[in-house]
Amino acid sequence: MFVRIFTTVNQYPKSILLILLALSTFFFVQARDGLFDPNSGRLRINSTVEPFIERDSGAYQQFLDAREAFGSEEVVVIALHNTEKKPIGLDYLLTLSHLKTEIEATVPGISKVLSMLDIPQASGKCAGKSYFHQMGIGSVCVSVLEKYEHEISCLNSSDSEKISASDTGDNLEESLDEGLEDSLDESQEDGLEGSLEENLEGSLNENVDDSGETDTETDTTEET
Repeated sequence: MFVRIFTTVNQYPKSILLILLALSTFFFVQARDGLFDPNSGRLRINSTVEPFIERDSGAYQQFLDAREAFGSEEVVVIALHNTEKKPIGLDYLLTLSHLKTEIEATVPGISKVLSMLDIPQASGKCAGKSYFHQMGIGSVCVSVLEKYEHEISCLNSSDSEKISASDTGDNLEESLDEGLEDSLDESQEDGLEGSLEENLEGSLNENVDDSGETDTETDTTEET
């Protein structure tokens, strides 16, 4: 049976090539209309959350109903890859927070930026707040990220105060050392000046005494 079909097809090669060419053209046009924008000619990108929803789940049907009722919401997903393979810490969360702030400030036409730091809690003590909020004093939900950031800034400020205090202590020690050295130099200079003056006075007195003795000796010789 397959041999008969193959021999029959082999008898009309040009017709088979034309049929394949027509089918290829048809599928190409369909793919072009679905993948490319007819106005701009650019590739269409599905920027909705539809690819992330499982087709066999009830959530997908709810998504279709909501989109039919309220319209489609275009979103852009940005993934931050942890290249160093380190556990998620405060530095990583702060980087994510700064990235969100930068996107809100620089990218035009964005109505809202949502990250893992802003996903609201469906239930609990801080319902409506993100999962990085905890109940604090006075039944007030406090951001854990802001709390840790404030504590780190306080620690850095205390370290800088300690460094400045040590610097002032070192400056005081240096000034005291310089003052002691200056006072010692001045005292040594004063002592040298005083000893020189005493030596000069002593030498002058000795010269005066010597001159007086020579005068008396000459007088006695003259009398004899």
